[in-house]
Amino acid sequence: MAMLTAFRVIGRALRHLNGNGYLYVWANLAFLLLSVPIITMPAAWAGLCRLSYYAIRQPAAEWDDFVDGFKAFLKRGLLIGVFNLAFVLINWVNLVSTRGDSLGEWALRFVWLSALIGWFFVQFYAYPLYFAMKTPSLRGAFRNAAVMILLNPFFTLALAFALVILWSLSTILLAAWGLLTVSAMAIIANIAVQDRLRKAGFEPPPENVTVENETIYGGDSP
Repeated sequence: MAMLTAFRVIGRALRHLNGNGYLYVWANLAFLLLSVPIITMPAAWAGLCRLSYYAIRQPAAEWDDFVDGFKAFLKRGLLIGVFNLAFVLINWVNLVSTRGDSLGEWALRFVWLSALIGWFFVQFYAYPLYFAMKTPSLRGAFRNAAVMILLNPFFTLALAFALVILWSLSTILLAAWGLLTVSAMAIIANIAVQDRLRKAGFEPPPENVTVENETIYGGDSP
């Protein structure tokens, strides 16, 4: 069930991308350029999520939506970017330095890899949640993203599997990374969050999908 729902999300995202490709190509290129310093990547991702959030809900989404999102999150994004860099480096060093084959060492590898994947998905969900809040709070968005993962583990794992397929195809068709892949990820993130919000009982009109700054309840189907 979770796998089917995740692939429906992917299908909706690709249909939306197909109808708005020109705008997303430029946004994807801008994301890559703005992410060259690495620590500015979270702010660039916020801009891309803001653009796709509005593009999904209204026909008048513009390039300025990306720019405004990037500017609004630049300062906080730099802090998150520095933390991301340190977090990834520490976990990567832990992974490559663990060379034994004992059960305990395999367990440690699993913990460190799970931490990396979990933190990736917290940020994957956080900005779409932020833009869906009536009273936006980045702390609340990150908290809700963590809760969303915990309450929807199978959906998130299925989404991770779909993203791996997307990344693999993009690596084969290398130009896709430069033109559309990251934009597609932002659209997927927004539609996935919208799907989970509706499942949790938040069902306002699609043009104005909002949620209060509170913990989100609702999980995977049994």
